Amino acid sequence: MKIYIDRDLCTGSLPFCVRCFAFLAEHPLGVDRPCITQILLNNGETVTFVIRTEGETVTLTLDPATRERVITEGWDALVPFVPSFFRA
Repeated sequence: MKIYIDRDLCTGSLPFCVRCFAFLAEHPLGVDRPCITQILLNNGETVTFVIRTEGETVTLTLDPATRERVITEGWDALVPFVPSFFRA
């Protein structure tokens, strides 16, 4: 499954986004959020998230073990930049 997220569509703070994303990582088909712009289904065990935020685009491909990590540590721990805590 591949899920496209545009974080710029949401005004939530980074901690809110991390909690929301953790729930999405755990239940990828059970969440409908305004930041989700597209979902492509496949039969694999991995879930790929393409996250756009603040002019950056990052792709996270999560196997079941990495999904557990992102649920506990947050998606922001896995990206090569520091996302803004708050956005106006």
